[in-house]
Parts: sequence; C-alpha cells; structure tokens
Amino acid sequence: INTIKEALNTDQYQCILSPTDKSNFRYAIAPDYKANRKTPRPVHYDALREHLLEAHNATVAVGEEADDRLGILQTKNEKENELRAWTDQLETCIVSIDKDLNQIPGNHFNFVKGEIYYVNPTEGLRWFYKQLLIGDVVDNLRGIKGLGPVKAGRFLDGVMAESEMYNIV
Repeated sequence: INTIKEALNTDQYQCILSPTDKSNFRYAIAPDYKANRKTPRPVHYDALREHLLEAHNATVAVGEEADDRLGILQTKNEKENELRAWTDQLETCIVSIDKDLNQIPGNHFNFVKGEIYYVNPTEGLRWFYKQLLIGDVVDNLRGIKGLGPVKAGRFLDGVMAESEMYNIV
C-alpha cells in the first residue's frame, strides 16, 4: 500500500474487499458463476484479509464484488468532475490488476506493471462490449464460440457510438 501511495503521490486511499460468501448478486443470476475456480486460496489469505480490515480500515462490498464498488465510486467521481482536465493530482484512481475494470472510465493503476493510465468513456464501452462477445473463462461466463479477443476487437475497432457497439454485439 505504501508503494501504491507513493506511485500515485497520495496519502488518501480506500481499500475495498469482496465478500468471502456467496452474497454477490451474480450467484442468484448464474449459480455456476466462478464455479471453475478450483485453485485454493493462498496460505496467508485470511491473515492478509484480516490485516487489511484492521490496519487499513478496509470495507467489504456486501452483495457485490469489490470491483463493482470500485466502478461505482469511480463513475460517480467522473460524473462529478467531467470538465476536469488531467492533472498530476489524481481525483480517484482504481488500483487493480483486474482487466474487467478497464470498462470503467477514469484513472487506473496496475500496481504489478507500475502503469498509470486513463480509460476514456468510449474505450470503456468498447471493452465492455468486447467482453460480451468473448466472455470470461476465469468467471465461467461463456462468449461466442470461436470468437477470441483479436477477432472481437476487429468487430469493434474504430466504433465510437454505443448504439453501434450494441448492434454489432
């Protein structure tokens, strides 16, 4: 967390964790959501989670995943600051390596690669519609058979209007 704070030149942060139970609304819609995840959690998972809750005042996103809450908070900030220009001081920034969050407009930081980047609203929509086409193997969500990221990207390359993206999908 200190490395992230230093990279983003901030002392302010909010740590959000996903619930460990099946309270996530997705399980009510698709009971086999994430059913293909068989890898056990890391040995110190529970201790690290407890440390984040106690030492960093982390909150649990009950009924949703942490990435849902991050997206909601980032979207709210972007709407409140639509006319704000990019500055050295980021208003909000999603810190995650979860590729699904690339559909959320705003500032992002991939702490593994050390990359700060901005997703504009059109890029976010394009990523969302691309995910609809290809699905997400990690989350056990099927896409269109035989359609991978490259081919799906070709369908949406250069498309600017959401209505057109929707019609393509």
